[in-house]
Amino acid sequence: MLNKRLLIGFLCVLFGCGQTTPPQNSVAELADTLKGMEGRDPEEPVDIQALQKERIDTTLSFAGGHTVTLRETEDTFSGEYFLEQRIIDSLSAPYNNRHLEARAIETYLSAHDQEYVRRDSSGLHVKLANGQWKLVTVDPSLDEADHTFEYFFEEYGFYSVRTQWGEGNGFTLVNFQNGDMTRVWGRPYFSPSGRYVITVSVDLEAHYSQNGFQLFRQKNGQLELLGSFEPEEWGPYSAKWIDDTTVLLKNEQMETYEGELEYVDFFREVKIDEPLFEVDQEEPLVISDPYQTIKRIFDTYNQFQESTDSPANLDSLKQALHLLERSEVDEETLTLVINLWMYYSVTDFHTQKYTTNVLKAHKDQSILAIRNRIENKMEWEREGGAPYAELPRLLEYIQSQEP
Repeated sequence: MLNKRLLIGFLCVLFGCGQTTPPQNSVAELADTLKGMEGRDPEEPVDIQALQKERIDTTLSFAGGHTVTLRETEDTFSGEYFLEQRIIDSLSAPYNNRHLEARAIETYLSAHDQEYVRRDSSGLHVKLANGQWKLVTVDPSLDEADHTFEYFFEEYGFYSVRTQWGEGNGFTLVNFQNGDMTRVWGRPYFSPSGRYVITVSVDLEAHYSQNGFQLFRQKNGQLELLGSFEPEEWGPYSAKWIDDTTVLLKNEQMETYEGELEYVDFFREVKIDEPLFEVDQEEPLVISDPYQTIKRIFDTYNQFQESTDSPANLDSLKQALHLLERSEVDEETLTLVINLWMYYSVTDFHTQKYTTNVLKAHKDQSILAIRNRIENKMEWEREGGAPYAELPRLLEYIQSQEP
């Protein structure tokens, strides 16, 4: 029989001790894994990191009736579409700063794309289909500091622009026809026909940038966000489409080797199963007003008190909270986030993680908002009852965070 301590430790790593919801398909997969481990030497060490990778296989429900499946693959790839890897390495070598590296890459690329890209004292400009030049403006309210050109998807009609924040970065897709700007998590990769776009970003340590991927559907120059996925233990940093519904992700995960943390690469296949019929989407997934989006979803949840929510609502809620991290906020907005932290208990949604990220991003304002929320107890809340009784713990946690 399997050593009991080994089994308990394995279960904690697999499911996350203290978490209430196991990953999809985990029960059947766990049974298969344990069956294969029977008869092994109980003192033989278990490669937990390898077992974690095996559990990455996941099925996601995205908007519009799309199903996205992540699964193991033996396929690999190397290199990037926008520049040969050897050139990227040579341009990046003098720097230990991602923004300076991006500027160096832009200088190199713009020398070959002067017809479409230029920079002056006001910033980065890209040329639109009508011959006009568009300034890719930074938005200080989103903590944006600079934009750098990376690639012109002429076939699909979009510029790929890296967006530097005060800490971390994202990307922006600029429409060649009309100049519309769509902010995305990470570097974009278009499927062969241009029907889909996947964006990938990894940040396992600092958490300044997003960690995961977004999937968009592109039609006539309009980008529709179908959904996103944020893994906890690994992150994607490159992608390559095999066909219009299959894309490979190149990922990294932190592992400990001889007491030192190392990054280890591995690959996963993402398969998109399209609906037989188009499914109309009731709510747009591009968020323009984070406060109203959160309020709408939270009010509906409080009305029906379900333990689940629609994929579109969950994705909209994540987007809205991410936007609040880099936006100016007031006490009313922070109070809504605090109430969400207290009362939005939906299966498979990391409410406390997303809400505390917002509160940490606005530490001083959040401390005042939490104190005011403690002083203004709702009539149904009790001094010693959860979740109201947990507010002092939240206050202490936010106060302990570095600004």
